Amino acid sequence: MLQNTQTTQTVVQFKLQDIQKPIPDLLHQLHGAEPNTNVLVDFDETLLLRNSTEEYLDTLQPKAIGVAFLSGLDFLKPWNWLPGQLQGEISRDWVRVLLSTILFPWTLLIWPWRAKKLAQTQQNQILVQSLSNNPNLNVLVTTDGFRPIVAPILRHIQIEAAELHACRLWLGVVDRLRGKFNRLNDALGAEKVANSIVVTDSLNDIELLQAASHPFLIQWPQAQYIQAMTATYAPLLYTSKFKHSPIYLLRGILLDQWLMLVLALSWISAKPILHATGLLFLTVSFWCVYELGYYENDYVAKHYEKQPNLKESDGVRPEAPLIQPWLWAGLFAAPGLCLLHWATMPTIDLTLGSDLLGQTGWLGLRWAALLLITRLVYWVFNYVDKRSRVWPYLLLQYSRLPAFALLTAISPAGGVLLSAQTLTSWVRYLIYRYKGDMNEAPHAILRLVTLSFLIAMLAVCNGVSAVLTWQMAVIFGFCLVRSLSTLPELINQGSLVIDDNWSSSPAET
Repeated sequence: MLQNTQTTQTVVQFKLQDIQKPIPDLLHQLHGAEPNTNVLVDFDETLLLRNSTEEYLDTLQPKAIGVAFLSGLDFLKPWNWLPGQLQGEISRDWVRVLLSTILFPWTLLIWPWRAKKLAQTQQNQILVQSLSNNPNLNVLVTTDGFRPIVAPILRHIQIEAAELHACRLWLGVVDRLRGKFNRLNDALGAEKVANSIVVTDSLNDIELLQAASHPFLIQWPQAQYIQAMTATYAPLLYTSKFKHSPIYLLRGILLDQWLMLVLALSWISAKPILHATGLLFLTVSFWCVYELGYYENDYVAKHYEKQPNLKESDGVRPEAPLIQPWLWAGLFAAPGLCLLHWATMPTIDLTLGSDLLGQTGWLGLRWAALLLITRLVYWVFNYVDKRSRVWPYLLLQYSRLPAFALLTAISPAGGVLLSAQTLTSWVRYLIYRYKGDMNEAPHAILRLVTLSFLIAMLAVCNGVSAVLTWQMAVIFGFCLVRSLSTLPELINQGSLVIDDNWSSSPAET
């Protein structure tokens, strides 16, 4: 059985070596091909040095809404809701293109202009010239891309009488399920396919490569897969795609920042809903600037660190924008600051009077100073050595939570909560930087313990009445509930020392 497996692996390896040929061999084959030789040429990242589907999706307008829409699709993955064999990656591009075309119908009007530009700048000049130099070739462009997307590009690529075989838009998932090899056999006939030159960059075409008399599997050096909207800035896009994950927007930002601020600050406001909404705008405003540190952190890791720790991603990492994050920060800050001011007024006056402009202006100056200091601290954090980063990291954590108290009133209970969250995040990072596993110190449990300690100290210093409030009860209950998922595991880890498999250092014994 082992011998058969090894033989199969050897055959597969031999076949791959047989079809993976250098570019000069292909050019020589095309130059000396007999008249009427069929050349089946893949389109994406072969004839075109980019992915046509991603380029089409990158055309969605307005950009900000397009980014949010595509990010939402990647999070929800509606292609996994389809039945049977239609489910999964085979239908991903079809779902994205179809829904985008329905919801952004003007994209089909914009696309021909973008397609012409792509053909002029991203066509594979070497391959196009070689195909054009032999007028006796029958060039058939074969792709799993979609005809309304590919055809406008191909129209501006100078290959005489090139015949296009692409997937339909509305029935694209059916075409993709059949596969390129089966579609071409039905359209051209098996004999015609077998006597063809096949040029592709994808192992998805392995059946086609194995059937053809002259297969060429070639990765073109200039070809590049660039995800749609990668170069487009949108708040929190880099955070969710390249630094964390979309779920972090819910757990890390909404639950561990905004909701903490609401419990600490909005609880004591006369208009808590108005106040909480203002904090939501300011939280997004804060992250527009804080996210710049993520861009910079990855840049420094890639260019200067010996062992960079970068999140794996199919997309090309964009460069940090200079102006847009600050503009977005200002756009979100303006309503947030107004809402905070209105939350302190006996009655809400929506007129732009001198009082509103004056009070909001002072809040705005404090907020701008906080954002600038946060950006400066993050810059220092990124450019110091890793061990020393534990100290500016503490300041960064203070900017994420306690610094918001510069804009509005805070109660002792709120101060305890924000301090517990800040110290917990810092301690876990301290463990990580000193070569430990910060998951060994569960965030929710450590926060609950720190909170309990600070509550006890507050009771000792200010009396028991200082902690016997509804706000403190809700804060403690919230942190307790958040820890319940990890508490049983922590308890089950307990055992007698004779059963302990902990590997200790000599200093610990």
